[in-house]
Amino acid sequence: MLMEMGETMKLGVSGRAAGAAGLLLLGACGDVDNNMTVMVDQGQLCMFAEQPLVAMPGFEPETVSLQTGGRLHVNVRLPQCLSASCDVNRLASCDVQRAGSVLTVTSHISYEELDSEICTLDCGILSASCTSDELPAGAYTVVFGEQHFGLDVPSTIAPCR
Repeated sequence: MLMEMGETMKLGVSGRAAGAAGLLLLGACGDVDNNMTVMVDQGQLCMFAEQPLVAMPGFEPETVSLQTGGRLHVNVRLPQCLSASCDVNRLASCDVQRAGSVLTVTSHISYEELDSEICTLDCGILSASCTSDELPAGAYTVVFGEQHFGLDVPSTIAPCR
């Protein structure tokens, strides 16, 4: 099965093997029916001049100053919180490539939702980070899934879109 850019896919996993594996992981959570969420080139896109110490909503600066010759540090994250006990098998990756004046950001984020009535109420953020090569001064177009927007180097920008 091939996923197109910008697609979100939910996969049901059932059967004895999946149920047995889930019971081993969860112990007393009871009957388990798992759903896999896969997001390709989706999520909140944030861009920084330096790798952020904390890549969580509310911790990003109001503006970021991009400098000639600097690298673009990209963070793609899910907009919602995940439960440590019921949202498992988390994977996140991203890549940013420059071709002339186009910066293309790609990402793949996935996690498995365990169907359980007992989940912790913690708020885990699933995100992927990647870094561009050094950027010369110029006007760029950033492409992320269906999003396209301009980015000038040097400039001062709001980091998240």
